Amino acid sequence: MPQDADIETRRAQFVEDFGVLFEQSGGVRMLGRVIGLLMIAEPPERTAEQLASELQASRGSISQTTRQLVQMGLVQRFTKPGERRDYFRIKPNGWTAMTRAEIRLIANYRELIGRGLTLVPGGEGETRRNIEHAVRFFDYVDREYRRFMDEWDQLEKERQ
Repeated sequence: MPQDADIETRRAQFVEDFGVLFEQSGGVRMLGRVIGLLMIAEPPERTAEQLASELQASRGSISQTTRQLVQMGLVQRFTKPGERRDYFRIKPNGWTAMTRAEIRLIANYRELIGRGLTLVPGGEGETRRNIEHAVRFFDYVDREYRRFMDEWDQLEKERQ
């Protein structure tokens, strides 16, 4: 019995730590808590009611959070035959899908920042130098992320 209590304490701490880490990276703590719970859930899915109960959160908060996680591409919503309620789980390859979405976002930032160059005349001002620096940075990040994902895809092919 003490061993079961220990694992439950460690599981609860994992969920909380995931929430804190997610918040420290600019996200909302509840999103991180739901991710953390779904990462270690056995079985690997939960209903919104189960999430609310296990996380001691409101049903509204869970509804908003799961909607965001589905939009991010990390969490999958599904139903089971004969049941009317939705279930949520970490999407297979969800972390990869979420990273690919971030790469698209970086490309969008790069394009928008590049448009800013047309709004700053001259070639020597501090504002223009800052924009040019940002363009170079996002070009580099975009290129390296894409290289990284290509390598990852190759590793996954070899693993299978």
